[in-house]
Amino acid sequence: MDILKVKNVSKIYSYRSKKVLAVDNISFEVKRGEIVGLLGPNGAGKTTTVKMIASLIEPTSGDIFIDGKNIRSDKKHTLRKVAAVLESNRNIYWVLTPRQNIDFFANAWGFSTGSIRNYREELLEKFNLLEVADKPVMKLSRGMQQKVAVCCALIRKAPLLLLDEPALGLDVMTTNELKNTLRDIAKNDGNAILLTSHNMKVVQDICDRVIIIKKGKIIADDKVSNLIDMFSANFFKVVFKNGNINFDFLNGIKVLKSYDQEENRAVEFELQDEDALYELLEVIRRSGGKLISIEKIQPDLEEVFIRFVAGG
Repeated sequence: MDILKVKNVSKIYSYRSKKVLAVDNISFEVKRGEIVGLLGPNGAGKTTTVKMIASLIEPTSGDIFIDGKNIRSDKKHTLRKVAAVLESNRNIYWVLTPRQNIDFFANAWGFSTGSIRNYREELLEKFNLLEVADKPVMKLSRGMQQKVAVCCALIRKAPLLLLDEPALGLDVMTTNELKNTLRDIAKNDGNAILLTSHNMKVVQDICDRVIIIKKGKIIADDKVSNLIDMFSANFFKVVFKNGNINFDFLNGIKVLKSYDQEENRAVEFELQDEDALYELLEVIRRSGGKLISIEKIQPDLEEVFIRFVAGG
């Protein structure tokens, strides 16, 4: 069942005599228990879209439905169904402890401290924050502050969670911990998560699906695996030994990376012309090189994202 439905939504900003079309007639859905990445270059319309879903700004046209209700006509109902962390760790109070922050935001939404106490402790344990639960947030690491902000959003048990750059500035260990927790929340608690990020590894690791926006329009919306498969037929890795070979001059081949692999040389490339592959093998032979292996390789989401945004 869809918890979020965005239907033909546009947003036009007016500045003096100029009008800027930030979001251009986009439509998509997010189901309960689904993690969806909203991707795009800077200025593509990601943040505007998320803020419209959170009812922080009004769409110029189109409709947004949360749990079947239109946010224009039933804002009270829809606001209770969505929680957001849009300003990284800046939406929490640094002089308060993690427990106090969670209690404060729960109280602000009308929940008594007693009614959320068990869930608060569950969240603190799930995010490995119990040992620092009574320390002022200002004394915690950036990663811990980020996790406190997510806890404050989750305490309402809203079925839709909006996250803007949740892994921004986090170290590898904290990022992995956050990824595992978000996957657990979606799988076991049934929360839907819509997140924006420039960290393509995070998106590839946790998202079921990605939506790519360019200049306010959706240019791709599919499962991560399907998008990667679209380009996998064109990516190869060739390993050879001996021979000093420069592939850059070959038409129809775009070298992605070249590196030593044990005693051999490995070159990863995008094949833009099928005939170029045979030419490449001939160049290796003529130069005295010995072919060790050639194989198709899977591009990662970052490479796929670049191809879509560049119009490939």
